[in-house]
Amino acid sequence: MKLSSMTIFAVLFLACSKDNEDCCVETGRVDTDTDTDPTDTQDETGQDTGGAAADLVIRPQAFVADVGASWKIQASMGEVEVVPEFVSRDESIVRVDESGWATALSVGKTEIEARWEQALAIAEVEVQEGGMLSVQVVSGNTGEPLENIRVTIGSEPVLTDVDGRAVVEGASEAVDIVVYAEQSHTYVPATFLDVEARSVILPLRLRGTDDPGGVNMSGAVDLSGTLLSGPDEKNAGLITIGLAASSFQQGALFFPLEQLFAANRELSIEGISVSVPGNLFIRDYGESWEGSAHVGPTAVWAFGGPVPRAELASGLSGVAEALAFLVPHFDAFTWTWESDLMAVEGGSLEVDIRPEHAFDERIEVFLPELPDGVSAETNALLIALSGDGETGPVLTGMGQGKSSMMMSRIRPEYVDGHPGQVLAIAEQGGFGTGGAQSLAMADVVDGVATVSSWQSLSTVEGFDRESMSFQVASDEKADLIRLHIRSGSGGRRDVYLSGGSHDRLLPTIGPTMGYGRTDWTMLSVDTLGIGYQALLAEGGIQPSLLKESAQSSARASREFKAE
Repeated sequence: MKLSSMTIFAVLFLACSKDNEDCCVETGRVDTDTDTDPTDTQDETGQDTGGAAADLVIRPQAFVADVGASWKIQASMGEVEVVPEFVSRDESIVRVDESGWATALSVGKTEIEARWEQALAIAEVEVQEGGMLSVQVVSGNTGEPLENIRVTIGSEPVLTDVDGRAVVEGASEAVDIVVYAEQSHTYVPATFLDVEARSVILPLRLRGTDDPGGVNMSGAVDLSGTLLSGPDEKNAGLITIGLAASSFQQGALFFPLEQLFAANRELSIEGISVSVPGNLFIRDYGESWEGSAHVGPTAVWAFGGPVPRAELASGLSGVAEALAFLVPHFDAFTWTWESDLMAVEGGSLEVDIRPEHAFDERIEVFLPELPDGVSAETNALLIALSGDGETGPVLTGMGQGKSSMMMSRIRPEYVDGHPGQVLAIAEQGGFGTGGAQSLAMADVVDGVATVSSWQSLSTVEGFDRESMSFQVASDEKADLIRLHIRSGSGGRRDVYLSGGSHDRLLPTIGPTMGYGRTDWTMLSVDTLGIGYQALLAEGGIQPSLLKESAQSSARASREFKAE
């Protein structure tokens, strides 16, 4: 958010002085033992544990590999990752160790059993030789198959058919797959590193997916539902401000915090033209809002309320300052939302809003120790969320804190009745400063949300444009790293690889891309029991699927310039 040196808030402060001197899939085949009574819900102490036991889920549930390939099998029980007892039904074909690492030994088909307590899950494995690689390319936005897409592992590209499928020969051991459309202005070329699976589903993302949405939204703001209005507000040395935005369509864990504020617009404050975020509304000076959404189902949320006029001059001069200023006043705000909206490419949406619902529920949030690299004095930003259908969740509360705290939110029945979640964001330098971020989600259970862990901060450590070598590092528990690279000349490229530390060469196959100046954005994702090879084999890297399985994420960015 960029404001002019004569900020709107300084002008409001001056205006205040004239008026008044006192001026926040289930996957895998699951078998259950028949010697267990499914109606028995008592534990060893005789206490009723309530409800049916969760299923054991094993990933990947089906896997095709070449002889010599190695991949990790992971498992989960309900919302918890577990390490079951693994057994290969034919160890001459596939061997699996106690931690779930499987190795293909000879051609054939077999099954791998995973047993945890009384539950049994089974994965199917086919081992081949000859280096045949089956690829299906789909739209990362819709999941629809993409025809006439080029697929290569370094040899002559093969075009996908009408079903998005292509077969590439010559794969040996782990391969790097490059996928791109002839016209790169539509889809971002993508590189998938270290692929062991021999049957994969790979997404191409539309250009602009990481940008603010391209469908314009706007509308009038009715402030009659806020706590104070008109003369009462001015006499109290207050002024009503607020914020409106679209739902988190791509998943809250993948939302760039800086996009919380829309592009600037011009407002006339006391006869002076000033530049402010389009989705910030202010009584008497800008009782409307402007924002954007991505194509597809969406919703709009908004909050507003009175804040001290005297604090505005220094309170909202940037993203960090705006968030730090708004959150402490959140309990005095009111809220609203509009659902069942559809953003159409080339169209626009007009959505009038009236914040009127008080933040009428208090929940308690517990956080683990902040990740290394984030000062112990830094507050984490907390965002209460409700609704998780096609539109993505909406913001229903905001707070801040370090270890445990109470925060206000809208009661879930206003949205969909589900208990809701809390998104916690720890940012290097404090929230809104543009530093590396770690994001984690927690369900609200009986009025309490407990964030179990953070990812360590991700880093883009280096890039040499001459050798094309790059170095990145994520938390070891991350299952996936996605790099989005933008060049100063307009080129873009996505790179996918497993979590952890890497020193790799960046493949340059595909559309020409200048590397004189590049901006790198790194996203690491920890899923619930789905490893990198399983994500490739099952198509789980598609954003619509990834947001369903993600448990936490971390984001970092860096710019590289030619010397």
